[in-house]
Amino acid sequence: METFLEIYRNHEYLWNNKSENYHKTNIREKAYKTLHSELNLPHLSVNDIRAKIKTIPTRYSSELAKIRKSEKSGAEVMTCTFSVYFGLNRQILSLF
Repeated sequence: METFLEIYRNHEYLWNNKSENYHKTNIREKAYKTLHSELNLPHLSVNDIRAKIKTIPTRYSSELAKIRKSEKSGAEVMTCTFSVYFGLNRQILSLF
């Protein structure tokens, strides 16, 4: 997951709606294909990668909610692997 997010972050116009290329479909399409080849995961299609990208904010919110719930309950604070990855990628998450 960490490698995926690092590669994704390098293609800012896929996630930053303030980027001048964000609304240029042809550039974004090329970026998705580049992302696909950089990940070197032949079992995933470009559409699979798009679907995974769409789940990022939902998964992050879910993991964050679990952590907050464990903090409020007084139980041992839960650390989720998915959230740890996002600690390195708050720049991306701040835009969702």
